[in-house]
Amino acid sequence: MTLGDLFQLSNCANCRQQFATKTRTRGCPRGGKQQAAVRSPRQRVPRIPPNPTLLLPKCKYGAVATPLRSASWGCSQEAAGTDPIAEEMRRVAGSMDSQAEHRADYFRRSNLFVMVAILAGLSYHGLAVFSPSTIPYDLLGPLGTVTKYLVENHKTLLNIGYLIIWLIHIGEALFALKLCRMKGITDPSTQRLWLVQTFFFGMGSLYLLLTYNPQKKSW
Repeated sequence: MTLGDLFQLSNCANCRQQFATKTRTRGCPRGGKQQAAVRSPRQRVPRIPPNPTLLLPKCKYGAVATPLRSASWGCSQEAAGTDPIAEEMRRVAGSMDSQAEHRADYFRRSNLFVMVAILAGLSYHGLAVFSPSTIPYDLLGPLGTVTKYLVENHKTLLNIGYLIIWLIHIGEALFALKLCRMKGITDPSTQRLWLVQTFFFGMGSLYLLLTYNPQKKSW
């Protein structure tokens, strides 16, 4: 190939393209007409999927070994032989079991001030009914005066009131026993404690059982 031919090839756009793509031509006429280019076959470029992590290995817990998150990190739980989901379920089940055990023997003692006040009132009422002569009316001020008036003029009403109070306490004690069963307090000794406490202290004990919410989480 002479120097003139090389100069003509450099001025021919089609020939430059053929040389750039490494093609073979059957001669290049001056002006680039009537060329028959034979190009090399085009290589197919593999398409990248939308989510490259789909092609990466996974462990049985779904952890993907990405370049930023190594396979040893993603499958660390598998290598250790523990399932994080199963561990969480066991933790929740254990908490629920402990909560159920706590509900089965749940008991709260009444307030000390409430217990003393109720016992003092019942005892004083009982003395006015069964032994009114032992009450020092003069030392009790207005309370002694009212009590003496009731004993002397309305003894029957005083006796009926005392009986009604104890009947109410009996009903509250039975209702407390029913509440124990409804709220999951199944321990027999704990049920007896609620029964006895409510029988003697009435609403001072029953209120604690009414406000007890076994559904409240303690973990």
